[in-house]
Amino acid sequence: MSRIFHVFLVTTLLSIGFSLEATAQEHVPAEKLESCLTDSTLGFARVRLDRLDFTSLEQLAKKSFEDLPRMNKRIEASLAPVRQVRQQFVHAGVTEFSVVFDLEYIRFGPYLLIRHREDADPEQIGKLIQELAQQSGIWNGKIVTPFADYLFAGDPLILEHLKAGHTAPRPHLAAALESVDAAAVQVVYCPTDDQLRAIRETVPPLPPLGDRIDGVKLADGIQFATIGLQLQPAPGVSLRILSQNEETAELVKQVQHDSLNQVAELTQKMMQVPGFDKIVRSLKLERTGTELALNFQLEEPQNLEPLVQLVKPILDQQLASVRYNELKISLKQLGIAMHNWHSKYNVFPAHANYSQDEKPLLSWRVHLLPYVDNRELYEQFHLDEPWDSPHNKPLIKQMPDFFKVPGSTVGQEGKTGYVFPILPDGSAITTGTKNGIQIQEIIDGTSNTALITIADDEHSVIWTKPDDLVIDPENPLKGLLRWKLSDGESVIPATFADGSVRSLPANIDPELWLKMLTRAGKEVIEFP
Repeated sequence: MSRIFHVFLVTTLLSIGFSLEATAQEHVPAEKLESCLTDSTLGFARVRLDRLDFTSLEQLAKKSFEDLPRMNKRIEASLAPVRQVRQQFVHAGVTEFSVVFDLEYIRFGPYLLIRHREDADPEQIGKLIQELAQQSGIWNGKIVTPFADYLFAGDPLILEHLKAGHTAPRPHLAAALESVDAAAVQVVYCPTDDQLRAIRETVPPLPPLGDRIDGVKLADGIQFATIGLQLQPAPGVSLRILSQNEETAELVKQVQHDSLNQVAELTQKMMQVPGFDKIVRSLKLERTGTELALNFQLEEPQNLEPLVQLVKPILDQQLASVRYNELKISLKQLGIAMHNWHSKYNVFPAHANYSQDEKPLLSWRVHLLPYVDNRELYEQFHLDEPWDSPHNKPLIKQMPDFFKVPGSTVGQEGKTGYVFPILPDGSAITTGTKNGIQIQEIIDGTSNTALITIADDEHSVIWTKPDDLVIDPENPLKGLLRWKLSDGESVIPATFADGSVRSLPANIDPELWLKMLTRAGKEVIEFP
């Protein structure tokens, strides 16, 4: 489900992204579009570049997911290449495009109908499309060539089919287009008479809800259906259906209402989301004669709140997995950096460097900067001055993202959770003094001895300050970050002296954790 949601989100943003600089275009008569739809076309999606401005939608998403800043950053990062492609097409003169789905040639994928300004260069547009097609690897053998009032992009067999006149009247196409004329993105189902006849002959009886459903009447009676995404003045979604008669329209409405109620009940049982019933009610069709309509406005974040709550567990699981991978990568890189330091100096770094009068100056995290690709920042520090000197203190705000614990609320304060676990008696790998420890002094074994761990937000420290997590032998787990994985299990992440990263159970025996911290306690370690 999360993959489907991701694909839907990316596809929507790609469609929307083509356009902010597009200029207005003239209305396209239905007959022009009809002449470019094969007789086996079931539907199409049309994107009007002159109507696209997704600023309001993006702002709404940011407000709705304001407690997920990393999600917003990922959306922004995903949109960057989309904006670049959009600019290329807009500058080339593209004003709209339709993605057409042909049942007879479905094995070739959809074909595109592209409208452009009179002063546009069709050859340049064709090259852009071919470049994207080659990058995607899904359009090998496709062509881009003028056809009627459009540029056709698709399989040559489909184009020959169109040129041979294999089109069909769609009496309700003009009304269908008019029903979503204000929308930037339009999805249109408008069958031909032959297609309706085929539906009438092939649709099997549907399982009854009560005794109301007649499958043939339901399918055959829909003259057209449209979905429109409107972005200005406020984002919203519309659904329009034209039925053959009032009886069919009422049947469609009842089926849709019953289906939504069942979905709502099932969802509430599986995922208790306050307010979801309100969302369902707002999605119910209203009937006026033979026409059915739905309008769902997204003007304020509270309108989306139940939907946000519905997808939030999915997003939380994805984010938890992504963030934990980022955290483990940082721990692994720190372990490698520690060993590179040891290779150079034959000792692991002490928790800080010291002044001549035996005062700690700057944290080990500063001294490892060159080993984690941050030499430029490292060279800005005055290493013979304390962390809060007039020169060094302003550098706190330049804490690299590398030291920001994913999901932490104190990273903006220049605080990090990446710390050495220090025992009061100096028996851990880091002694809390100016002296570092050599690998050969780790008698308990590097694979059994913890080197770096992560503190929770309350015990996080300013990253340049020579502070770490001093372990209380009476409560050795205090101050440690308990990370909740996507499967609900909580773990304590740590880098061990051999460079490995382990996810220890959050309920680990405190005495066992203490044994993992001592470098020469000669304890027997059995990992849970």
